[in-house]
Amino acid sequence: MSAILLAAGTAERLGRFKPLVELGRSSPVQRVIDTFRSAGIADIIVVAGHRATELSEAVRPLGVRIAVNDDYRSGMFSSVRAGLKALPPDVSAFFLLPVDIPLVRPATIHRLSDHFKAQDAQICYPTFRGERGHPPIISSELVEPILKWSGDGGLRAFLRRCEDRAVDVPVADAGILQDMDTPDDYECMKTRIGRLHIPTAEECEALMTDVMMLPEPIRKHCRIAAKVAASITDALNRVGCGLDAALIQAAALLHDVARTEPKHALRGGALLREMGFPEVADVVQTHMDLSWRDDAPIGECEVLFLSDKLVMDDALSPPLAERFQASLDRFGDDPAARAAIRSRWETAERIRERVESIAGRTLSEMLPETP
Repeated sequence: MSAILLAAGTAERLGRFKPLVELGRSSPVQRVIDTFRSAGIADIIVVAGHRATELSEAVRPLGVRIAVNDDYRSGMFSSVRAGLKALPPDVSAFFLLPVDIPLVRPATIHRLSDHFKAQDAQICYPTFRGERGHPPIISSELVEPILKWSGDGGLRAFLRRCEDRAVDVPVADAGILQDMDTPDDYECMKTRIGRLHIPTAEECEALMTDVMMLPEPIRKHCRIAAKVAASITDALNRVGCGLDAALIQAAALLHDVARTEPKHALRGGALLREMGFPEVADVVQTHMDLSWRDDAPIGECEVLFLSDKLVMDDALSPPLAERFQASLDRFGDDPAARAAIRSRWETAERIRERVESIAGRTLSEMLPETP
């Protein structure tokens, strides 16, 4: 597979040379190159046009191939053509991504690639909450037809003729829709890029609903646990604990992302780590069993552990004692299960006591009345 990165335009609305503006610790063009490399795509073609010499000098050390589109002023389709002509003859498919959409995650590229290999389709589009974005992956069988296309309506018009050969692939990645057309877009991206390792609430919903397709009762439980965790976090941060509220929200929303699988906490952590969310993974994988010392601080893991124990199914649970006693009664004469329940109960009670001591409030005073 190959990737064609479109970087030939003049970026008049932004007022700056998009491919090489500062974005985090690199530039948009370097970021998307790194994204595809991280996803295992070795053959990367950068299509240059406006300020082609400057761009070529910047990306050549990165080991990519450069296709210069001298006709870039005629529109993006001319750059698509230039990229297609540079594809190797034996390529099976190619990704197509404008460099002004630089926040796409490597996990999205992996997912599209896997679906393309498994599906009987010539085009796979990533979708976020039902809306198509970039980059599509397109079969090499369409290279010649695209090159022969009249150009009326650009590539989009051509692809509309291929809907019967296209599939949508849901992803938990809002970056597929975020472009850098205006100065406001650029400022928003500069803010967001430092937190891409933590999915937004909407991305968590997409992962639960569209990607993992979790049953609604599990999703409701996660949403209520997230509200409980947010209340506890707010109470602790009001007295200076400095907890990462966004991390806790994401971990709470996703703590049961692998609930339908054995050892779901560990499996959920592994899944989130594969998706590029290692910090969220670390919190999620401890939500069932947590080793905690009385002299240890209260962190994100402790907040999620307690919040999960305070929610049964899709509602606030009764007091911890009642909740865990019911669990003990349910498991009867299973010594291993009863030992695990007692351990979780004891840990939850110790964390509760510490949280209440730090916040100067009881849990009932912290928690929302109707999550």
